[in-house]
Amino acid sequence: MHNATGKPDILASLDNLNSSAPAVQNVSLVVSWFGFDLRAGNCQMKPGVETATKTTAPKTWGVNGVTRSGAHLISTDGQGKVNYGGTPADFSVVQLHDLCAVCPLDFLEAVEVHRTHHRRADRRGLYRHDA
Repeated sequence: MHNATGKPDILASLDNLNSSAPAVQNVSLVVSWFGFDLRAGNCQMKPGVETATKTTAPKTWGVNGVTRSGAHLISTDGQGKVNYGGTPADFSVVQLHDLCAVCPLDFLEAVEVHRTHHRRADRRGLYRHDA
């Protein structure tokens, strides 16, 4: 948790969204991977991180067996700010899935998880809340 509410970050974020935009009924989590060649047959994909060294607790960042040190370091602009967000850790995506399964998000009708490669959504999972 990286907030003052004592809730998981995703719930704190969704609570803030509900407060500021109560008419929103659907949200998407984009899980980005990064490719290194425009030729599909030669392209290798890796999860990306905003910084190569960062201590996280109580869990360590990891995606599909890739640790932070083995992930792609996301490029930065001229001021040192990252150009893209990093790939969410596996445990955080599972946490969202588990939260949707018990559905404490009564104000939402659906949460979509998009897995993107080359800025193109090619695999989607839809978690729907049936009232």
